[in-house]
Amino acid sequence: MGMAINYFFFYAGFGVFLPFFSPYLASLGFSKAQIGLIYTSFSFFAVFAPLAGRLSDKRLGPARTLKIFAVGLVVSLVAITFVLPKAGFAFLLGLWAYALLRAPIGSLQDTIAMSIAGEQPRKYSHMRVVGSIGFAITSWFCGYFFDHFGIERFFPALLIMSIPFLIFTLRLRDPEWIPETALNKSFWQDLSPSWWWWLSAMVLHWFCFAPFHYGFTFLLSEQGVAKSWQGAVWSVGVFAEILVFLFSGSLFKRWTYRQLLFVAFFANLFRWLILGFHPAPGLIWATQILHGLGFALFYTSALQGIAKYHGGRYRASYQALFATSIAFFSNIFGISLAGQLHQHLSMSQVYLCFVPVQVIALWILKKNPLVTFAERSTQSRFHDSMVRPSEFIE
Repeated sequence: MGMAINYFFFYAGFGVFLPFFSPYLASLGFSKAQIGLIYTSFSFFAVFAPLAGRLSDKRLGPARTLKIFAVGLVVSLVAITFVLPKAGFAFLLGLWAYALLRAPIGSLQDTIAMSIAGEQPRKYSHMRVVGSIGFAITSWFCGYFFDHFGIERFFPALLIMSIPFLIFTLRLRDPEWIPETALNKSFWQDLSPSWWWWLSAMVLHWFCFAPFHYGFTFLLSEQGVAKSWQGAVWSVGVFAEILVFLFSGSLFKRWTYRQLLFVAFFANLFRWLILGFHPAPGLIWATQILHGLGFALFYTSALQGIAKYHGGRYRASYQALFATSIAFFSNIFGISLAGQLHQHLSMSQVYLCFVPVQVIALWILKKNPLVTFAERSTQSRFHDSMVRPSEFIE
């Protein structure tokens, strides 16, 4: 229960941040290209998440590591809200501190949740769905709130969400945790070519979310959706992902994580095509239903794939490497590219530019199945059991 509540308040903060950060920056006078670059700089700090994962596996454990970053996150938001001017380099420094401290939190949360859930996708999904509920509530409410009271209250709202997140983080305890020193093989030696190919497909899939993260609110404005309803449109996607999380147990009983990844990839492909070719308000609402498959099913299936690959070894390091790869490589180039393209194209045309990348991601996923820990262990035992020619020589 404690982990579910922790998810709730962390993603409640995302319900403030993700839909309204771009409009907030625009209200301060930043251009579309500059907003894209600021988003890009946020993604750059995701490169430090693996360091937190290594710290967790080697020294502290995921819960204690999470507490350190949660405290820092609240301190950075207090500084941005009450101390720093809302323009200039000092403001950017505050944003970068917030980005740095936020970067490892999601992967550390997932490490703890997956340790609790074990081999039960349903149990993980039911914890994670509470986070989606938090996102839906705040994004819906803030659409109304900022429209009536002003977008300048963006950071106070974000700070309000971060305080209960910190309180519930400080109450967490580490689940079963094996220090890395107890394992025989180093983390980097554990990474096979199949892992890197599989991870590249995940990265490209997330790359195609760049127009959504950068400019979905801009798309809604271009299509005439009232500001007071924009948070509600975001929330439709979150409600769709909630349904996927709730029924994930049944899905994983019927299909493998790899089959469900294909469903997620195809869902995103159809979604970007519709938004690119015919972004009418009614269809935009409808495409948000595909968000449940493209995001929630993707994320749950990917975490199941990672769990099967690592076999309980280096949990935090794998979670952090996955989170960093999709956030850093995808968002660094993707969101920056979306911002640059939006200088010259409509948001619907920007979505179309990312469709070929989704097709490439599908092709890589099809051609490169992930070799799991159990399969690698079986191959290793088979190799060791083979009689070598040298054994016949006295």
